[in-house]
Amino acid sequence: VARWPMVTQRGGRDDGGACAQHEHGRARHDPLRRAVARLVARLATDQGAGPPRRAAREVDSLLPWTQAGDRRGRVLAAAGHAPLLWRGPMAARYWQRAGQVTVYLDVSGSMHPYLPAALDGLLHHASSVRWPLWAFSTEVHAATLAELRHGRVRSTGGTDLRCVARHLAQVRTRRALIVTDGDVGRVSGRDAEALRALRLGVVLCGASEAPDLAGLGAMVTCVPAS
Repeated sequence: VARWPMVTQRGGRDDGGACAQHEHGRARHDPLRRAVARLVARLATDQGAGPPRRAAREVDSLLPWTQAGDRRGRVLAAAGHAPLLWRGPMAARYWQRAGQVTVYLDVSGSMHPYLPAALDGLLHHASSVRWPLWAFSTEVHAATLAELRHGRVRSTGGTDLRCVARHLAQVRTRRALIVTDGDVGRVSGRDAEALRALRLGVVLCGASEAPDLAGLGAMVTCVPAS
């Protein structure tokens, strides 16, 4: 039924119906939330991307005060030979180059159970996301943070990745993230070129493969259904 007009609301790859506002509930899906957050961070911190900014990471260090995690030091201290320096983690600050990620969120009918967890993952790195997000079904619409938090999205109910590719041709960005269940229809020609020209990441919800996305050079993270 791909590309057929929608007669009843069922989601998937049909051409959808009239665009309308839909509401999704709140559901917990921790693997999806973590996958979205990780891929946003990875896309945002590609080498040579954007202006530099401060970041921090934990490194193993020698410290002059007692460290609970230094088992060797604790044994020595118990034997009456406390070490001069203890081994433990310390935050190392450094400069990294970073840019914002343009996000396309699939809001077709089949994606509604995944939207709350996907939003939670995006908010974990909100400063790395270019707001507003773009919600897509067979059309692309801006989706503000307030609308998403209240569970409101505009959708035709169908899915078509071509609308994303054509929208990307108008949006100046070097990195994009698509959150979808993968049943988005194949793209070719200029539409495929627009997607291959980006640093593209895909979070695939509830599926282990995405033949429609093959050949686009995307970083794909698969998240099984809860």
